[in-house]
Amino acid sequence: MADLVKELISGVVDSVLKEILKTAARKATSAKPKPPRKQVSKRRTAAGRSRQRRR
Repeated sequence: MADLVKELISGVVDSVLKEILKTAARKATSAKPKPPRKQVSKRRTAAGRSRQRRR
């Protein structure tokens, strides 16, 4: 009977430890989100200007 209880407890502890390790690994691998890119006004190139002129 004691063996059965011991087996049950060790099984539960094992599964809990595995879960904790999984979540810790997931947190370590997830990279920090990149900050949003700053909006830069685009300079018109010569090709862009001539395209606009054609319209």
